[in-house]
Amino acid sequence: MVARQLIVTKFIIIFVMILSLTSCENEDNSVQHETTVHTHEIVSTLIDKFSKPIPIPPKTTDSYDNPITRNSTKIISVGLKQIMQPISLENSAKINDILSEIDTTFKIKFGQKEEILTIELQKLQKEGNYTTRYINEEKDIFNSIDILYNLSTIHFNDDYSKAVVIMGMSRGKLSGFADIIVLERVDRKWLIIKRENLHIS
Repeated sequence: MVARQLIVTKFIIIFVMILSLTSCENEDNSVQHETTVHTHEIVSTLIDKFSKPIPIPPKTTDSYDNPITRNSTKIISVGLKQIMQPISLENSAKINDILSEIDTTFKIKFGQKEEILTIELQKLQKEGNYTTRYINEEKDIFNSIDILYNLSTIHFNDDYSKAVVIMGMSRGKLSGFADIIVLERVDRKWLIIKRENLHIS
């Protein structure tokens, strides 16, 4: 009788452990899916906003026409680094200072091992007049593209209503910048609510 009770007890413990592991795995998969979906929404938002042709300069009072022209309907060729880089520790304090002004509950624990995320082009929701391709370390990269983006891992608050990312953007070897960008999700759209420059080249 005692032996039978022990077997039943062991079976119950094993069953509970399996349920617990399954539940944790499902929860992890759900979080990973949500992170992936929102990450691609934000990448799409940033590319749509910043991938614009260089504006046509204003006409001068000179008698000749300004030779510099840009077609506002030009299809922009966008290059993306496929792997999103972890945010470096040197930028962590600055980022958390910015976030504390916006949402005191939004803190990032830097220095922890981060999952490596990749951008999947087919998941981007393209609205602007541009094409996208992956870029690796290539020589004369700007012979084949107009704009290069290099994005950090995107960090979210607990309810996925706010996010922060470091975006590097360049139109040439000495024509680029990197910004800390904070976004908020309003009516199912990500809006930039804060930008702070890290460097300009």
